[in-house]
Amino acid sequence: MDKSDFLLKLRRYLADPDGKIFNDLELLDYLEKALQQYSIDTGAFISKFEFHPDALGIYHYPDDFTSFLIGWNKEGKEIVPSTGSELFKRTQNYSLRAGNPQYIYDDRHTNGTYSLYPVPENNQDFSSCVVTPLFGEIIDSDYGVYQTSEYGVTLSVAAFRVEGEIYYRRTGRFEEVKDYQAIIYYAMSLAYLADSEFSDPQKSFFWKQQYDYRVNAYNMIQKDNCGEQVSGNFY
Repeated sequence: MDKSDFLLKLRRYLADPDGKIFNDLELLDYLEKALQQYSIDTGAFISKFEFHPDALGIYHYPDDFTSFLIGWNKEGKEIVPSTGSELFKRTQNYSLRAGNPQYIYDDRHTNGTYSLYPVPENNQDFSSCVVTPLFGEIIDSDYGVYQTSEYGVTLSVAAFRVEGEIYYRRTGRFEEVKDYQAIIYYAMSLAYLADSEFSDPQKSFFWKQQYDYRVNAYNMIQKDNCGEQVSGNFY
């Protein structure tokens, strides 16, 4: 099912096929929130990415990142999640110590970014070259920051070192969801909490219960199949 299929099904459940109560933007927002919550609660969608700094040495989470699963540094040693407060107890200059990363923690100064501890040595040590395209453009690469041009202008290409990789839980896509009812149920609970004449907290609570039941059942099945709480497949 794609997003439009989810929207039609949600309208049927709400008995609002003509949009007299909810407009499409409202319902699509509820569905997006439901998908994100389902992804967090089940951990059903998993991907991986490499530790790659940008030109300023800053690490950015992928846009679909929800939570850390497991990671390794470039020597194959495990990297574990931590917090700035926990690392401060280890050493007050944790943001300056250099070495092979052992911990990953959220950067408190910028949303959507993270830091590694110890800081990778020579973090800005990268290979660089200059190219002059005759035609077309140079696009972004997995291994560096590539500027673009169409007029033969000299460009610099910076390739940063990879410091490791992690597997992470991510927000899924509507087309990937197997249990579409769970998404509908959570969206229903949000719709009945909307600030309108349609608001009904009791119905909202009921649909949230239905969502919780399906999520708990999914997690129990995954636990029985895997022997531990590691959900989903590697997409």
